[in-house]
Amino acid sequence: MDGALRAARARYYARGRRGRVPGVYLITLTMPHGGDIAGDRRRLGEAVRRLFKVAQRTRWWSTYALTYEVTPGDDGQGHVHAHLAVIAQWVPYDELHNAWRAAMPGARVLDVSPPRSGSDEASMAAGYLAKYVTKGIEVAEFTGRKAGELLVAFHGRRKVTTSRHFWLPPDIRCPCCGFRFRTVGMPASLQNVAPAGVLRSLAERARVWWARGVPQVALRFDGG
Repeated sequence: MDGALRAARARYYARGRRGRVPGVYLITLTMPHGGDIAGDRRRLGEAVRRLFKVAQRTRWWSTYALTYEVTPGDDGQGHVHAHLAVIAQWVPYDELHNAWRAAMPGARVLDVSPPRSGSDEASMAAGYLAKYVTKGIEVAEFTGRKAGELLVAFHGRRKVTTSRHFWLPPDIRCPCCGFRFRTVGMPASLQNVAPAGVLRSLAERARVWWARGVPQVALRFDGG
């Protein structure tokens, strides 16, 4: 986030400082809830994609990061909404509100927080999103049924969505050694590192006996 913000401001100053200085806007997208978490999550994702097409066409922003959150709500049925951080010079609230209502019929609330001057905007935005990305299921708030629906709704789906090249900001260097930060790739999969271990695990899950060799031994449980 910090690298993307610095890159946007570098382009702003290179163009001769036209308009407002780019900052991080925090946006909350809500929707009318139907009580079906999986269905609401799917409908919200579709509406977000429609909104991004409008934002791209009107050039409201080009850099963003989005995550989803589910709260129990007053009715305990599970309310799905999205939290969005965008880097922009200006976000027209009225136009954005109208675009969101068009993308998500029945939506009433759309919250936009402008950049805070004199603060570390990138760190604040990162903390804002991280809070929702790492948020688990509060057993005191969700019933077992709703907790299960929530897990099913997000199974195999991305919790975070970003704009293209968000993870590779240009020419961001370490302040200590001067080397450029770069992503070297994802960790090697367990399938490639230990294929025999993966096969043994699958066999045990299928209740197929697999002879263990040294140094692995069968564990004994005394029930204590």
